[in-house]
Amino acid sequence: EAYARLACYDSAAAGLRQAQSDGSLIAIDRQQVETIQRESFGFSLPSVASLLPRFGDREVGPETVELQVASVSARADRRATFVMADGQRWTQIEARSARNVRPGDTVHIRRAAMGSFMLVSSRGGAGHRVRREE
Repeated sequence: EAYARLACYDSAAAGLRQAQSDGSLIAIDRQQVETIQRESFGFSLPSVASLLPRFGDREVGPETVELQVASVSARADRRATFVMADGQRWTQIEARSARNVRPGDTVHIRRAAMGSFMLVSSRGGAGHRVRREE
C-alpha cells in the first residue's frame, strides 16, 4: 500500500513538473502576489484579480502605497500628472494647485470613496484626487 501511494505521488509530481515546464501551470508565491498587487494598485484588472487570493468577498491587497515622485508636470487643463520613480503615472481628477508635491517627495496614495484614490504629500497640505494612467 505504501509503494502504491508513493508511485501515485511520484506520478502526480511528474505531471506537475511537466505542466510547469510546458506553461500550462504557473505557480506564484505570496511575495510575487504582493508585488503584483502593489504594482497594479490603481488599475482595474479583473483578469489578474481573479487569480489572486481572496478572503471572503474582500480582495487582499494594499489600501495605500508609498511612492517617490520623479516628476510633476502641469497639463493644459490645469491638472497635474505625477510620474513616480517606478514609472507609475497618476493624474489629478480635479484642477487644483499641486505645489505641495515636488520631484523627490514621498507621497502616499490611498483608496478613497467610490473607487477613487487620494494622493497625499509628505510636505502636508491638501490631498489630490488622482487616477492611475496606463
